[in-house]
Amino acid sequence: RGVYNLDDARSAGVVYDATGRNDDPLIRAFVKHLREKNIQVVSLGFIDTGDPKQIPKAQLEFRYFSKKDLNLLLQPKCIEVENFIEKDYDILIDLCLENCFPVRYISGLSNAKFKVGMTDKDSTAYYDMMIETGNKKLLQTFMENILHYLGIINKKVDIE
Repeated sequence: RGVYNLDDARSAGVVYDATGRNDDPLIRAFVKHLREKNIQVVSLGFIDTGDPKQIPKAQLEFRYFSKKDLNLLLQPKCIEVENFIEKDYDILIDLCLENCFPVRYISGLSNAKFKVGMTDKDSTAYYDMMIETGNKKLLQTFMENILHYLGIINKKVDIE
């Protein structure tokens, strides 16, 4: 465990609900921003469908799993998820704005050193830092808040 900011982190895992795919441009911009900070990023999106045609092909930093990868307890069981959980990212960022059990499961089991997610009374066991989303729960605002707080937390201060 540790506290990482955007200057100290070398790796990040981003997990989210990709079912609607409407947020793809925002997710891609978020990942790009992290990469521009020299952070190696892997994102893992959950798509709530069993139809293989609706699941995009994995790319270098964008991977997906679906309903067909869940066991009877709704726990994700596939190689993509296992690899994601086992990697000890400096930062894990859960971008879900609503409770999505498969994504929460991954966040809870992840070996990441510092976990960030949305403020929720049921999430205190999952995250090291929780970010308030406000009443409107907009993904763009949530991402901006994450970047803001990860930009200032645990900063080294030069005293002259």
